[in-house]
Amino acid sequence: MVTSFFRLIRKEVANLHAAAYTVAIFTFLAQLLALLRDRILAHSFGASELLDIYYAAFKLPDLLFALIASLVSAYILIPLIARAGEESKKKARELLSDAVMFLTIVLGATAAVAAAFTPQILTALYPSFADSSLFSEFVLLTRILLLQPILLGISSVISSVTQLERRFLLYALSGVFYNVGIIFGILVLEPLFGIAGLGYGVVLGAFMHMALHIPIVVSSGLAPYLKFPDVQKLRHIIIHSFPRALALSSHIIIAVVVTMLAAPLKEGSITIFSFAYNLEGVPLALIGASYAVVAFPTLATLYAANEVENFVKRVADAARHLILWSTFALVIFVVLRAHLVRVILGSGEFTWDDTRLTAAVLALLVTALVGQALVLLIARAYYAAGKTFIPLIIQGAGAAVSIFAAMGLLYVHGNVPGYTYFIESILRISFVPGTEIASIALGVALGQIFAGVLAFVLFAHRYKGFAKIVVPVFFQSFAAAVIGGATAYLTLSLLGGIFALTSLTAVLAQGVLAGTLGLTVFLFVLWGLSNKEFQEIRAGISNFLVKKKLEPQSEF
Repeated sequence: MVTSFFRLIRKEVANLHAAAYTVAIFTFLAQLLALLRDRILAHSFGASELLDIYYAAFKLPDLLFALIASLVSAYILIPLIARAGEESKKKARELLSDAVMFLTIVLGATAAVAAAFTPQILTALYPSFADSSLFSEFVLLTRILLLQPILLGISSVISSVTQLERRFLLYALSGVFYNVGIIFGILVLEPLFGIAGLGYGVVLGAFMHMALHIPIVVSSGLAPYLKFPDVQKLRHIIIHSFPRALALSSHIIIAVVVTMLAAPLKEGSITIFSFAYNLEGVPLALIGASYAVVAFPTLATLYAANEVENFVKRVADAARHLILWSTFALVIFVVLRAHLVRVILGSGEFTWDDTRLTAAVLALLVTALVGQALVLLIARAYYAAGKTFIPLIIQGAGAAVSIFAAMGLLYVHGNVPGYTYFIESILRISFVPGTEIASIALGVALGQIFAGVLAFVLFAHRYKGFAKIVVPVFFQSFAAAVIGGATAYLTLSLLGGIFALTSLTAVLAQGVLAGTLGLTVFLFVLWGLSNKEFQEIRAGISNFLVKKKLEPQSEF
């Protein structure tokens, strides 16, 4: 049985839609564990100062990862390793070794400096926490978490071999192991070591995330070895990765600014936003990341072969499915937001007011889902084409809009009663303390929507024919999603008048039934419209389950 499991996760997946669904399945498992992690945290600590500090402690390590680990991007490394491997496996192994050693040395040194000045850095970023009784634990936790970017940086480099070998099952499984480590830290290490145990669990998860790729790297003959990195050889990678590092850091900068804005607000505001952001990340990971990850190796190969027409078609194919599923997810998450939050987080120390506020923030964040998914895909398409500065412009502009909109709306929330009344009424959070975090979430969402529109317009302008293929799916998916969402909403209204939602089981049953009916109607409408994406979904699932080969045009 164990042998069969390892044979499964090492299996090569060569069809676009089958590979995307393969990654999505294991990503879903990782996301389920992430939700379990959040539920345990919510149950144990609620929306509290301790969890505010826990989430804030990630920001400095995350910033180091974005700025430094991304200097050796897998999306730049994969085509170079592929070309080097065609010439000589020795060259490919040397290149991988240079990349791993460079990151280990630079990240290690930077993390050490950051650890030495952690109290000063945290005081500058979060002055409202400086007088907290938990500030010493805040410093300790941040220092422990500074080990995470080193491990994840190495993992991101060696995972390039996993992706190149198209072992997408293994690639997706690394996220599962990461969350297993974090949950172990919450359940076992936190009772033993206090808040530091939470950090130890994160580091354990990051180590397992890295270790999972080692067997593939070793079996491929590309295992890195100890050497002083040849920076001159890495120069090309660093130069082309630098824009991506800045683009990636834009998301971290948004998170840092949101944390800084939320820190002085009601206790638990950082936690509320983090929980909602993690929930919104589930459909984004399942839909956006799945297609973006599996499409990249093919896009890089097609563009390198100067097959631009096929390159654009592949991007358009992935975009069509991203739009279809993310539109439905957007609508159904808005309709079922309270049920989702209550089922996943609503127990123990997590109160009903916490649930209502988290649901409101989730509804606002999820409005940007389609735009975020498109940015993920189009950014990788540009990386495959060697155009690394355009994603930087897109994500930088989106981050700027998010930050200024969040700051502006937070000011308006506190100074314009009419706006405050409107936002609280429409989100059904009147008389709930701490509604300012909803305005911050709205600002962030506006920036991400702007980035998605900008990404689509720029790509369509550069690559003719893309918009013609993709635009029709906007209308069909939106129509089907609205009808499916309306079905789910009517189901909730009908069941709410019949059954009292006094238990977790009742809330779960109502949500599952409403969501299932909504999805069924959504798919039925697509079938009635003879939707092309629906036909491809059926073919992709059939290929995955029956293991039959699809038509050549759907293959890598």
